[in-house]
Amino acid sequence: MRSLRFLGIGCVVGVMIFAASFDGQERPITIHVRTLLDGKGGVQRNTTVVVQGSKILKLDPTAANPTYELGTLTMLPGMIDVHVHINGHFGKDGRADNREETAAQQASTLRRMLTLL
Repeated sequence: MRSLRFLGIGCVVGVMIFAASFDGQERPITIHVRTLLDGKGGVQRNTTVVVQGSKILKLDPTAANPTYELGTLTMLPGMIDVHVHINGHFGKDGRADNREETAAQQASTLRRMLTLL
């Protein structure tokens, strides 16, 4: 349930940033969070993420009156979706479904996918 909450918040922040990039945004959006994981192993506390268009400009712990206050939530800015469904792929009909494949066909697909890594 907690992961759904984070996913929902991430989607909201993503939509806000995406929408702002088409808005002719003049003023940066500021998002205050209690905890920020920087993706490099660091943790920032009580900081504000400053976003201009679709780019994160900076972290500013002194920024006042944030556009969005996320309270006690944790933020991972700039994250992209890097997960994969290793046994899923598109079939000949263009649909994502491999239920009718034999184990040998699935193993062959897996071998081909692993050679791409």
